[in-house]
Amino acid sequence: MDNTAVMDRLERASRTSTLLMALGAIVVLGALWLSYGQLRTLQADIKSLESEAVQLKTQNRELNKSAEAMRNEIKGLREALTASRDAIVAFHQRDYGTAVALYDQALRADPNNAYLLNLKAYSLFKLKRLGDAIGVQEEGIRIDPGYAWGFFDLARFQCAAGNFDGARKSVKISLEKSPGLRSRMEKDGEFQQLCASVLK
Repeated sequence: MDNTAVMDRLERASRTSTLLMALGAIVVLGALWLSYGQLRTLQADIKSLESEAVQLKTQNRELNKSAEAMRNEIKGLREALTASRDAIVAFHQRDYGTAVALYDQALRADPNNAYLLNLKAYSLFKLKRLGDAIGVQEEGIRIDPGYAWGFFDLARFQCAAGNFDGARKSVKISLEKSPGLRSRMEKDGEFQQLCASVLK
């Protein structure tokens, strides 16, 4: 083979080698480009996950606070229930002072309970603290104006205090809210003794 053919072949081999190297460089650059794009996507995903983690930590703290508040509320309601039961027992044992103290304890946990206020007012009435009984009963009625028994007992306390006009109004409201209470009023010996004239 002559020199020209060898040179020709070398030149072609050199061009092929250059092309292969260029092609290899393109492949490597392409791979690097793809890796860089994937890296940027991963970085964005990581930032998004970090942001979500912060939000979840905040939500977790808020949920823990809510759970603690609910635990405290449940504890308070249990204490109120126990105090109310004990107050009812004290009332039936005619220990009205203890009943009032226990109703106060129950009301600290459940201050807007018109029923508990009614029971406390009745205990105060039994202690002959009529002004206090009327005040507590009126508070219960403000909290629950639909509580017919509240007006019934308010009338009882008002009669005992000599406020028969007020008692008539309370009886009227009580019967408007619950007409069936009339038979209770007529059968309640204490109410009859205090308020017989009011029912006529």
